[in-house]
Amino acid sequence: MNPFYEMTKFFQDKDYNILVFDIETIPDQQLVNKFYTQEEIEERDDPYKISLGMHKIVAVSYCSVQFKQGQFIINEPQVHVNLEDERDILLHMYDVFKNFNKFVTFNGSAYDIPVIEKRCLIHGLQTSNNSNQKTNLRELYRIMQQLKTNRDNKKHLDLFKVFDLKWQKGGLSFLLHFIGLEKYESMRGSDIINLVNENDIQKIEAYAKNDAFIEAKLFVALTDFLRSN
Repeated sequence: MNPFYEMTKFFQDKDYNILVFDIETIPDQQLVNKFYTQEEIEERDDPYKISLGMHKIVAVSYCSVQFKQGQFIINEPQVHVNLEDERDILLHMYDVFKNFNKFVTFNGSAYDIPVIEKRCLIHGLQTSNNSNQKTNLRELYRIMQQLKTNRDNKKHLDLFKVFDLKWQKGGLSFLLHFIGLEKYESMRGSDIINLVNENDIQKIEAYAKNDAFIEAKLFVALTDFLRSN
């Protein structure tokens, strides 16, 4: 993957309404117990080694980035957490995402986008009486489909792919080291399970906000580097 090509395509349009987003998930234990045998569950060394459709979203964080007078402005990151009602998170996503035409993720192609897509399907199929909810879930699903099938990269930029981190030890932390940032308290995404079990909303919000902010900073740092003379 050529970073210059990817960035050129992404900024080909003149309208830069950019949203950096990230989701936090836990295993949907009800589905795991239904579709995995007890033996399969006990053999898993990682609770996230399950089908993507069985990852329940508990938080979404996002950070808008504006481009004004040749400079990027990173706005305050926002987060929406709901440990009980995942549909509420999805509907909140649609209310936010519908206002943007460019999206930046970190490994969103392989994780965030397909997870959101599948969870929209799950809740959309279960929605019977509220037509507005069904419509909005369908529209969010459509946005994810557009990002997923966006082969010319004009709508979605996946930093994981651009930096080619597939076999890079350290992953996101490796890159953050060079711009003087680090993940919230050196936590990993899998630590969210413990925070959910402890009902620690405050720490989940802080961690999720940090994720969106550092990904936005990384996006701006990369763009500034590739645009520099």
